[in-house]
Amino acid sequence: MNLTKLLIKGASQLMARYTGPKFKLSRRLGISLSGTGKELKRPFPPGQHGPGQRKKLSGYGVQLQEKQKLRHMYGLNEKQ
Repeated sequence: MNLTKLLIKGASQLMARYTGPKFKLSRRLGISLSGTGKELKRPFPPGQHGPGQRKKLSGYGVQLQEKQKLRHMYGLNEKQ
């Protein structure tokens, strides 16, 4: 099968995507990934220790969290 037939058939079948729990990820990042906003009713991260106080992030941690927000909002992976 040549490349043009493969591209016409659908490149979306070849791409990887996140298949984990979206609400948990939305709560971790503090944004609504689904667009409904239902997951923001609980303003703390998921998990056993979520409602407690969070440690202050370093400068690198803030940059990394913003990068992760963009990755998940647009459905990108690290290599794209």
